[in-house]
Amino acid sequence: MAASPEIAPGHGLDVAFAGSLGGLMALARGEADLAGSHLWDQESDTYNAPFVRRLLPGRRVALLTLAYRRLGLVVPPGNPLGIADLEDLARPGIRFVNRQSGSGTRVWLDAQLGRRGVAAGDIQGYRDELSTHGEVALTIAEGRADAGLAVEAAARAYGLDFILLTRERYDLVVPSETWASVPMAALREWLLGEEARVAISELGGYDVEATGQVEWVE
Repeated sequence: MAASPEIAPGHGLDVAFAGSLGGLMALARGEADLAGSHLWDQESDTYNAPFVRRLLPGRRVALLTLAYRRLGLVVPPGNPLGIADLEDLARPGIRFVNRQSGSGTRVWLDAQLGRRGVAAGDIQGYRDELSTHGEVALTIAEGRADAGLAVEAAARAYGLDFILLTRERYDLVVPSETWASVPMAALREWLLGEEARVAISELGGYDVEATGQVEWVE
């Protein structure tokens, strides 16, 4: 693991997109040094810690908050089909594009559909899975779907409309052995500074009041 060269000279960051569950599983297998996660636990109504306890039992792990980000439905400009909430995804003729199983977005969506009594089989395109928020937004921008679930920053990047549904906490999950490393210390210091807050805020759809805060999971 290492932070970016600008933050920790002489070190680099090798990034892979595996979804939140995939990232925690990579940590458990020793294949990663840290992972990003935004996994909402329905029972406790908290983020990340319950999943860390299940997948990394007996390990001391830090949850380093990057930001809270706004998650919602992404639709074409002007929202021509009048989509307002998750229930609308089951309306005939609405083409949905989904995130992959194991992603934090998918975990949240499936829990919410269950709460609202919406059957996944009633949503056209529910099984059409993409790996990133950007791919979801691009699919809608190109007219290949009418709605998807993604962060506001992705909607902004493609000039799409955004319907806010929730605000989710995005953490870096950092085992104690990685936490003690030099590049990790540099990243922590950067996140506590004004430069990090400005850079994250400029992405759009991110709130930085908790950026740099740490919660330990024992």
